[in-house]
Amino acid sequence: MQITKAQISNCFRIFIIFILTSASAVQAQWYNQQVPGDIGILLSIDFTNSNSGVSTGWILNNEATGRAIYTSNGGNNWLLASVPDSTRSLVTVQMINAAIGYTAGAYDILSMKTPFRISSSFQYSKRNPIIVNMIGKSDSILGTRAFFLKTTNSGHSWFPYGSFPANSSYLIGMYFINETTGFVSAERFQNYTMAQGIYKTTNGGLNWALSYSVSDTVNIRNIFFVDGNTGFGIGYDITNDPVYAIQGLILKTTNGGNNWSKQMFYNVNNFTDVSFVNNLTGFACGVSNSMDIYKGIIYKTTNSGQNWFKLSYQSDTTMFEGIVFYPSTGIGIVYGIECREDTLYPGVYDYEHLIIAKTTNYGSTWQPYQIDNTEYIYIGNKMIDQNNWYITGGNAFNTAKIQHTTNGGQIGINPISSEIPNDFNLYQNYPNPFNPETKIRFDVPKADFVTINIFDILGREVSTIVNEQLQPGTYEVEWDAANYPSGIYINKLISGNYSLTRKMVLIK
Repeated sequence: MQITKAQISNCFRIFIIFILTSASAVQAQWYNQQVPGDIGILLSIDFTNSNSGVSTGWILNNEATGRAIYTSNGGNNWLLASVPDSTRSLVTVQMINAAIGYTAGAYDILSMKTPFRISSSFQYSKRNPIIVNMIGKSDSILGTRAFFLKTTNSGHSWFPYGSFPANSSYLIGMYFINETTGFVSAERFQNYTMAQGIYKTTNGGLNWALSYSVSDTVNIRNIFFVDGNTGFGIGYDITNDPVYAIQGLILKTTNGGNNWSKQMFYNVNNFTDVSFVNNLTGFACGVSNSMDIYKGIIYKTTNSGQNWFKLSYQSDTTMFEGIVFYPSTGIGIVYGIECREDTLYPGVYDYEHLIIAKTTNYGSTWQPYQIDNTEYIYIGNKMIDQNNWYITGGNAFNTAKIQHTTNGGQIGINPISSEIPNDFNLYQNYPNPFNPETKIRFDVPKADFVTINIFDILGREVSTIVNEQLQPGTYEVEWDAANYPSGIYINKLISGNYSLTRKMVLIK
């Protein structure tokens, strides 16, 4: 089946009716890293230190094909890794140490790859229940099998390892406690219908045993363990409730996966990600289950998942895809795609921006800010330390994305003067030449939406450092080019019909 870009773009529309309100967001210092062109979306990312990292996903070229990349310099350069040709999608990746890592997904068992599934009905992705399937699943549940791969050379190449029962179709969530003990959530087929389960290994993926089995109404999207005994699985369940048919689901084990308890949340449509700060305090994000609006919401526990309560912060326009906290601190982020109603098609909503909200006080308050100005899905995340963070995503074609911050997403726009300028102005950056930081000052004569993009000498956009509504005044923003090579860069200010550019020189 031939898939066009128009078809996949249509799949990024949300066919639900709900009320949207404007989100107030400011710009923070996140930068696009350059990735190989032959990859469409990166679903997962992991680092063993500040330099060595891997990321996995897939690309759509008439058919879905799994992809993996690696870096040895913090993402300044990403290189394609070697994976088996039959790989369909690599959904989740985790490095155990500097050399050994695991990735899970699916491979095609037919002589020709089965087509990517396009449907006018709702599909449930790895994260968000409202968007089209973004993990590369096929039309036929019989067309793929669970695929588990291992690397012993820091992600430069991956090889099949171990085996799953023949009725395992797709691996989605994965968490390894150590090199030998790990868990995966899997789609399974039985009697030509789909079911769900959690598998466990105690010998590094060589053998797997079913730890938890449920019917086709349950979807387990992610797994997280706080220690060798206590772990969680999150997702949703389809119930017989006449009002809230789909309800959020949190599974919990306290004995290493031998038994799992189940908690249902009628006012949650789907839990999409989970993260714990310590053994007691954890967070789960998802989408609300109200009648007329889907809101991004966050739940918190302070007693290791015995009870969960909803935080006051929520977003009426953003579908939360992921949440992550740096261990033993109150620093965390929740993120997702902001949606806006299509002006030509009332009731139809399009993806617009990546919204990230940051907390430094265990979720008591959150500061949202807007990052990407394009229709991409962002799913994977990694916090290396309190300042060095990554978020990955893309779409189905050759537009994989890695967003990176080295200052904890610090908001970088500083008002210099509230005196109203006569006109828009973009001043020459200073210092110039610079290494690696420089300041960019600009004037805004009226309340307007202002964007400042950074381009390399080839015209490729490498960063967006301003992208928000500003009041009249003079502002200054800092650009940190620590992860970019020496050369000439162009910064461009756009506001309405006004546009101005300046040349900058980075010398390392």
